[in-house]
Amino acid sequence: MQQMTHTFNKGTVALYSEPSVKAEHADEALYGQNCAILEEKDGFFKVYTDYGYQAFVPKEDLSEGIYETNYAIKKPFADLLPKPENCALSGLTLPMGALVFVDSSFEHERYAAVKAIDGETYYVHKMALTPKFSVTDDREKLAALSEEEKTALREKIAAVALGLMDTQYRWGGKTAAGIDCSGLCFLSYHMNGIHLYRDAVFDKCAVLKEITLSEAKKGDLLYFPGHVAMYLGNGDYVHSTSAFDGVCLNSFNPYSPIYREVLAKELLHVGTAF
Repeated sequence: MQQMTHTFNKGTVALYSEPSVKAEHADEALYGQNCAILEEKDGFFKVYTDYGYQAFVPKEDLSEGIYETNYAIKKPFADLLPKPENCALSGLTLPMGALVFVDSSFEHERYAAVKAIDGETYYVHKMALTPKFSVTDDREKLAALSEEEKTALREKIAAVALGLMDTQYRWGGKTAAGIDCSGLCFLSYHMNGIHLYRDAVFDKCAVLKEITLSEAKKGDLLYFPGHVAMYLGNGDYVHSTSAFDGVCLNSFNPYSPIYREVLAKELLHVGTAF
């Protein structure tokens, strides 16, 4: 395990496959997440993120040191305001999953005070926040949950994905501004405390065990060549696809109006964390 030493300091930070902004947009890190520095090259750092992904990031998008956080953003986006008034222009906008430090000494009916990475104080609506959660890829821990707990968790995972319906497709994206197939699944699980591998590669996702499609339940994952989707039940699934420019529903049922034959014929793996 790498020692985390730096913090991503922008709402959404683009990660690249090579040290160039013209390289493949491989992933997006979120404000408040941490990373380790592996090397420096041409104005970029190669980083190892706290969720186990390696890529290049412009040096200015990182702050040295670990930003202590206690809350996460739970809405698709949340504005951080320079004063606790809804008429104020946003000083910083953060996506779902971004991490912040909330100063509990500030008391207000609607707003919480956030101490930002740069030391500035901003204000965010309390309805945009959820307490920071731990993230696990321990399959045994998840398997030990009761059936009621598993069902509730499956519903919450699917709810995140469905809440991003019609979000545009963006290769390497992981927010409501644009998201790809693995970003959708990663974020849906991450917001519910489960760590998935960032890319659509079944064999690298330690938390999953393989099952058959007939065994699949809501929230389980469907892997195709270079693609991943989330099963919803009754043959339907949600995914982000460039074919339809974003998050949409399709089905394995040939009699369904949302049947997609090409994917029905290319299913490689079905995985569950439960």
